[in-house]
Amino acid sequence: MTAGQLGGLGAASGGSCNSQGICFANDPFAPGQCTWYAAGRRPDVIPYTYGNGTNAGAWLDDVRGHLPTGSTPAVGAIAVWRPNVGPAGEYGHVGYVAAVSGGSILVDDSNWSPSWSGPWLLVHEHWVSASSVSGYIYGSGSGGNPGGNNSGDGGGSLNGYEAAFQANTGSLFHFGPGGGADDRQGMMPGTSPSIASLPGGGYEMAFQANTGDLIVFGTGGNYNTHLGMKPGTSPSIASAPGGGFQVAFQANTGSLWTYSAGATGGVDLAQGMNNNTSPSIAALSDGTYEIAFQANTGDLFVFGPHQHANTHLGMDNPTSPS
Repeated sequence: MTAGQLGGLGAASGGSCNSQGICFANDPFAPGQCTWYAAGRRPDVIPYTYGNGTNAGAWLDDVRGHLPTGSTPAVGAIAVWRPNVGPAGEYGHVGYVAAVSGGSILVDDSNWSPSWSGPWLLVHEHWVSASSVSGYIYGSGSGGNPGGNNSGDGGGSLNGYEAAFQANTGSLFHFGPGGGADDRQGMMPGTSPSIASLPGGGYEMAFQANTGDLIVFGTGGNYNTHLGMKPGTSPSIASAPGGGFQVAFQANTGSLWTYSAGATGGVDLAQGMNNNTSPSIAALSDGTYEIAFQANTGDLFVFGPHQHANTHLGMDNPTSPS
């Protein structure tokens, strides 16, 4: 992601925005500071951290007794660096954990420059060593045990879900216990996104862009597939237990297609779909998948590596299965 793709909630009464136009509603911290961005993504920390005269490096102490803390990295947690620990300066640093991979964490934050040469007061995303962090602040519903949150529950967020939707602005948004964000991705009117958690934490969203192409966007990578979708239809995405994801969608040819992480192109399954309907895909424990869709005959079909079945069960037109 570029810095411009790391967003916040739309500007509202009492909101604050930085120079990149990233805004958070009701965030009392100074725009551009690391505390401003972390509180914008996790507003549940604001009652315990704002107005107490301490800096970012003291947040672990500020929330003690109110929010669970610990040393295990987790998606949706706030990473805290105490003053002069690792690359943090005299005031410490805080950032939002967007993904966890082995001994590294993907941090969304503001006002961070390991080289001490800037740019300052800007939001960006970068990988750092999890061992450099002084501690993590988890969500109030986590019970201090983040372990399950990297195994694919919900959308990979700390408290068990992440939602994706098309806002009334036409832009893709996501929202979870850690806060919401405008992903600044234009969607085709009348279509809906699909979201799946990733086995290592984080999430991926699939949607029909306002160009008509299938786009996959999230913490695991951004992919413009350049694969045209049928107008008025929406894709479905599922995470694979062994890593990555699989997307099913109706192509602009009317045929059922799939697209997988890192693929050089999609796969035409040569299955005709009914107009204005969308497929649904589910991952299986062996790393494969099954797809359900309304065929151009009006019947429910199930299609995947394990089973190709014409159920001969008629579906209402135009509806989509799950």
